Amino acid sequence: MKKILLLLLCSILIISCVDAQNKYFRKSDPLDTSTIAPFGDYNKAISLDTNNALAYKNRAREKYHLMDYDGAINDYTKALKINPDDAYGWDGRGAAFIRIKDYEAALSDFNKAIALNNKLPNAYYNRGLAKVKLKMYESALDDMNNAVELGSTDADTYSEKGYIEYHLDMYTKADEDCSKAIAQDTVTEANYINRGGARYMLHEYKGALNDYNKAISINPKNSDAYTGRGMVLSKMKKD
Repeated sequence: MKKILLLLLCSILIISCVDAQNKYFRKSDPLDTSTIAPFGDYNKAISLDTNNALAYKNRAREKYHLMDYDGAINDYTKALKINPDDAYGWDGRGAAFIRIKDYEAALSDFNKAIALNNKLPNAYYNRGLAKVKLKMYESALDDMNNAVELGSTDADTYSEKGYIEYHLDMYTKADEDCSKAIAQDTVTEANYINRGGARYMLHEYKGALNDYNKAISINPKNSDAYTGRGMVLSKMKKD
């Protein structure tokens, strides 16, 4: 019972990066329309050839960037009916399913992508995101480890990996992986909040305090950072 209460108390110390990240199309970079053909070209291509899977897939990708996730899913579905062996298409549709919070459908699509091509680091990463939402933490960690082994060693992967390790009570590993994320990305407050949560659980209160202070300096409106810092300061007073 004590452990359950402790986990409930500390759950607010760490926030998920899932909704802010999606490596299939990278994270929250602004849409660069100069690299994407206008809808009109894709519409024209499809009007000339209704079996043009690539046109449907590219239009789906553009719709995803424009946050038209239902539209993206619709176009990916058409592309996959024409070419069901396209691992990238399954991965892309799965990413859109994550955005509309249909995690079971996303998981199914990522499974198909990996079955078709088990060397896609993004598919493992994305499947890990879906599993986190479904609280399948051990399996999600396996996927993140596979993503790293296949070359996905950016801040997003290490940050999410640290988040999962926290939920598996692997606080030292969570600290290490969040540190790897911060080494590459010093401007995302979630990385510091996640590491602060791990350090709190490791009783490294000074380090946790520094992390929460950094998170607040990046985003003074982040409620989780203030909550975490308050808990650390309270613990330091008692000790």
